[in-house]
Amino acid sequence: MTPLPDEILDIILKEYWYDFFKRSVINELHNYRNEFKHLRLFMMNHFYKCRSGIYDKQLLYYYKNLNKFLKFIANNKPLSLFLLNIYPDIRHILKNQYLNACYNDIHEDLKYICLYAVVNGNPYMSYYNKQRFIDMIK
Repeated sequence: MTPLPDEILDIILKEYWYDFFKRSVINELHNYRNEFKHLRLFMMNHFYKCRSGIYDKQLLYYYKNLNKFLKFIANNKPLSLFLLNIYPDIRHILKNQYLNACYNDIHEDLKYICLYAVVNGNPYMSYYNKQRFIDMIK
Protein backbone atom coordinates (compact mmCIF):
# COMPACT_ATOMS: atom_id res chain seq x y z
CA MET A 1 0.00 0.00 0.00
CA THR A 2 1.40 3.38 -0.96
CA PRO A 3 1.21 6.34 1.37
CA LEU A 4 -0.67 9.46 0.40
CA PRO A 5 1.24 12.27 -1.22
CA ASP A 6 2.35 15.03 1.12
CA GLU A 7 0.08 17.63 -0.50
CA ILE A 8 -3.07 15.59 0.10
CA LEU A 9 -1.96 14.62 3.59
CA ASP A 10 -1.38 18.30 4.44
CA ILE A 11 -4.89 19.20 3.25
CA ILE A 12 -6.46 16.40 5.28
CA LEU A 13 -4.55 17.30 8.44
CA LYS A 14 -5.32 20.98 8.00
CA GLU A 15 -9.06 20.26 7.77
CA TYR A 16 -8.92 17.89 10.73
CA TRP A 17 -7.17 20.38 13.02
CA TYR A 18 -9.38 23.23 11.82
CA ASP A 19 -12.46 21.23 12.76
CA PHE A 20 -10.96 20.13 16.09
CA PHE A 21 -10.05 23.72 17.01
CA LYS A 22 -13.45 25.05 15.94
CA ARG A 23 -15.33 22.46 17.99
CA SER A 24 -13.21 23.02 21.10
CA VAL A 25 -13.64 26.80 20.94
CA ILE A 26 -17.37 26.57 20.37
CA ASN A 27 -17.75 24.08 23.23
CA GLU A 28 -15.82 26.39 25.54
CA LEU A 29 -18.01 29.36 24.60
CA HIS A 30 -21.14 27.28 25.18
CA ASN A 31 -19.81 26.28 28.60
CA TYR A 32 -19.36 29.93 29.58
CA ARG A 33 -22.80 30.72 28.25
CA ASN A 34 -24.34 27.90 30.30
CA GLU A 35 -22.47 29.02 33.39
CA PHE A 36 -23.84 32.53 32.95
CA LYS A 37 -27.35 31.10 32.59
CA HIS A 38 -26.73 29.28 35.86
CA LEU A 39 -25.65 32.56 37.48
CA ARG A 40 -28.85 34.32 36.35
CA LEU A 41 -31.02 31.45 37.56
CA PHE A 42 -29.22 31.33 40.91
CA MET A 43 -29.69 35.04 41.46
CA MET A 44 -33.38 34.84 40.55
CA ASN A 45 -34.08 31.88 42.82
CA HIS A 46 -31.85 32.63 45.81
CA PHE A 47 -31.07 36.35 45.97
CA TYR A 48 -34.04 38.27 44.61
CA LYS A 49 -36.73 36.01 46.09
CA CYS A 50 -35.27 35.66 49.57
CA ARG A 51 -34.39 38.61 51.78
CA SER A 52 -33.06 36.83 54.84
CA GLY A 53 -29.65 37.86 56.16
CA ILE A 54 -29.07 34.42 57.64
CA TYR A 55 -29.78 32.78 54.29
CA ASP A 56 -27.41 35.21 52.58
CA LYS A 57 -24.61 34.25 54.96
CA GLN A 58 -25.27 30.58 54.29
CA LEU A 59 -24.90 31.22 50.55
CA LEU A 60 -21.79 33.39 50.91
CA TYR A 61 -19.59 30.64 49.46
CA TYR A 62 -21.69 30.56 46.27
CA TYR A 63 -21.73 34.34 45.98
CA LYS A 64 -17.95 34.36 46.15
CA ASN A 65 -17.70 31.74 43.40
CA LEU A 66 -20.10 33.69 41.20
CA ASN A 67 -18.06 36.82 41.88
CA LYS A 68 -14.91 35.04 40.68
CA PHE A 69 -16.74 34.06 37.50
CA LEU A 70 -17.92 37.63 36.86
CA LYS A 71 -14.44 38.98 37.59
CA PHE A 72 -13.00 36.49 35.11
CA ILE A 73 -15.50 37.67 32.50
CA ALA A 74 -14.66 41.32 33.16
CA ASN A 75 -10.92 40.66 32.80
CA ASN A 76 -11.26 38.51 29.68
CA LYS A 77 -12.02 40.95 26.86
CA PRO A 78 -12.98 38.47 24.08
CA LEU A 79 -15.23 36.48 26.39
CA SER A 80 -16.85 39.63 27.76
CA LEU A 81 -17.62 40.87 24.24
CA PHE A 82 -19.11 37.51 23.32
CA LEU A 83 -21.33 37.43 26.42
CA LEU A 84 -22.21 41.11 26.06
CA ASN A 85 -23.85 40.36 22.73
CA ILE A 86 -25.98 37.65 24.33
CA TYR A 87 -26.55 39.24 27.76
CA PRO A 88 -26.45 43.05 27.54
CA ASP A 89 -27.16 43.25 31.29
CA ILE A 90 -23.44 42.74 32.05
CA ARG A 91 -22.35 46.02 30.49
CA HIS A 92 -21.90 47.74 33.87
CA ILE A 93 -19.69 44.96 35.18
CA LEU A 94 -17.21 45.62 32.39
CA LYS A 95 -16.65 49.25 33.43
CA ASN A 96 -14.01 49.39 36.16
CA GLN A 97 -14.48 53.14 36.71
CA TYR A 98 -18.12 52.57 37.67
CA LEU A 99 -17.20 49.64 39.88
CA ASN A 100 -14.47 51.54 41.75
CA ALA A 101 -16.45 54.77 42.13
CA CYS A 102 -19.71 53.33 43.45
CA TYR A 103 -18.74 50.08 45.13
CA ASN A 104 -15.58 50.85 47.09
CA ASP A 105 -17.34 50.01 50.38
CA ILE A 106 -18.09 46.43 49.25
CA HIS A 107 -15.64 43.65 50.10
CA GLU A 108 -13.43 42.66 47.14
CA ASP A 109 -14.80 39.11 47.12
CA LEU A 110 -18.34 40.37 46.46
CA LYS A 111 -17.92 43.48 44.30
CA TYR A 112 -18.87 42.08 40.92
CA ILE A 113 -21.80 40.00 42.11
CA CYS A 114 -23.08 42.97 44.10
CA LEU A 115 -22.96 45.18 41.04
CA TYR A 116 -24.75 42.52 39.02
CA ALA A 117 -27.45 42.15 41.69
CA VAL A 118 -28.01 45.89 42.02
CA VAL A 119 -28.10 46.63 38.29
CA ASN A 120 -30.32 43.70 37.33
CA GLY A 121 -32.59 43.65 40.36
CA ASN A 122 -35.61 45.73 41.23
CA PRO A 123 -34.67 49.41 40.78
CA TYR A 124 -36.51 50.38 43.97
CA MET A 125 -34.46 47.88 45.98
CA SER A 126 -30.97 48.81 44.74
CA TYR A 127 -29.83 50.40 48.02
CA TYR A 128 -31.20 47.48 50.01
CA ASN A 129 -29.49 44.95 47.72
CA LYS A 130 -26.18 46.74 48.11
CA GLN A 131 -26.62 46.87 51.86
CA ARG A 132 -27.25 43.12 51.92
CA PHE A 133 -23.81 42.52 50.43
CA ILE A 134 -22.20 44.86 52.95
CA ASP A 135 -23.92 42.97 55.79
CA MET A 136 -22.88 39.54 54.48
CA ILE A 137 -19.24 40.07 55.46
CA LYS A 138 -19.95 41.62 58.88
